[in-house]
Amino acid sequence: MQSTMLILAILAALIAPVLAGPMTARAASPMQVQALTGSALEQALDEQRSAGLVALYSLEYARAQKSFDEFVRLAPDRPQGYLYRATTVWLKSLFDQRLLSTSLYSRDDFYAQKEKTVDPVVDKAFRADLKRAIELADARVKANPKDTESLYYLGAAHGALGGYEATMARAFFAALRNGSKAVDLHEKVLKLDPKFADAYLTIGLYHYVVGSLPFAVKIAAVMGGVRGSRREGLAEIERAAKQGARVGDDARVMLVGLYAREGRLDDSVATLRELKAKYPVNYIVALEEANTLVKLKRHDAAYEAFAKLADTPRATAEARDFLEYSHGEALRLGGRYDRALSRYALVWTWKGADRDLVTLARLSAGLCHDALKQRAEALAQYRIVLRRADVLDSHKRAERVVREPYAPSLPMASTGQL
Repeated sequence: MQSTMLILAILAALIAPVLAGPMTARAASPMQVQALTGSALEQALDEQRSAGLVALYSLEYARAQKSFDEFVRLAPDRPQGYLYRATTVWLKSLFDQRLLSTSLYSRDDFYAQKEKTVDPVVDKAFRADLKRAIELADARVKANPKDTESLYYLGAAHGALGGYEATMARAFFAALRNGSKAVDLHEKVLKLDPKFADAYLTIGLYHYVVGSLPFAVKIAAVMGGVRGSRREGLAEIERAAKQGARVGDDARVMLVGLYAREGRLDDSVATLRELKAKYPVNYIVALEEANTLVKLKRHDAAYEAFAKLADTPRATAEARDFLEYSHGEALRLGGRYDRALSRYALVWTWKGADRDLVTLARLSAGLCHDALKQRAEALAQYRIVLRRADVLDSHKRAERVVREPYAPSLPMASTGQL
């Protein structure tokens, strides 16, 4: 079961490898590029792509959408624009649901919840663009099987679909099917061009997963011709981060989670700081840094990082519930239960709070009350959780601590899994 969770965790964390080209260009205006062809068209497309991707990593989804709409208008026969636009819809929805956190996907409780219904408007928009991207890339590959760029984007589109199925619908078997297709296609890319470094992200994730399987399962996999190692996989992902023309930052995002899994938390922090320097307005990256400092038990540094986030007007305006919940978790894991309770209360009293995050905050508040020997208050919070919709196995977790009070010394308590 643990190996399955690892595979799904990586699939779920996978952001489609869609980056391409330098990310410093100025976006061209529609009036300037209506009739462009040849090199002028390529320059305009690079500008729209670069501007859109900078906007994506800056959490500015409307601006990203505008750039990718223009990309599609300029090149309706290319798969990239549809893939970029679909990815924007997907990531915007994850952001709105407070699911843009790599640490979330390493928690087994994320995979305990059954499939969920996706907003039909989001689902229709995402799938329509992904379908078109796959159709266009597939047609190009059939016309020229050695077209490495089209092969790459065909694999990237299937990778995006796999990530969407896992994170949005929690349809994990569908996610695995699409992830497998992405791996097969990117292996073909590397056979045709071993220097196509972007493909190493997908292949590296695959090798890492296979290398992480339990010994008995790994032996069976080897007999079936499937090979891989964690070390090899990490090296390939690092290669994609350093040499990839399209996936450098995507690979760095993946490395944050994988370094943490390998116990290389200092490397996670260093990678997050690299991303933070490049995208200073992306407060989710700063939040991930604070969460990683908690894992390193550098609590004072983590609290300072949370305090800086609390002074960020955009972060508090857009996602105060997420910031306060994460701050509360850091305080709880640091044993500061009274202070944690005040943070959790700010989650459910914030007008724009995500309902699922409110449930999780209530559950954690109950744990704090139990740790403080306030059993009546703890039970009150657990009963609220049980009356709300189940999220991330919250009912099962609440029922467990209703039967037996939570204590920080219990197994898994320090990981936040209870």
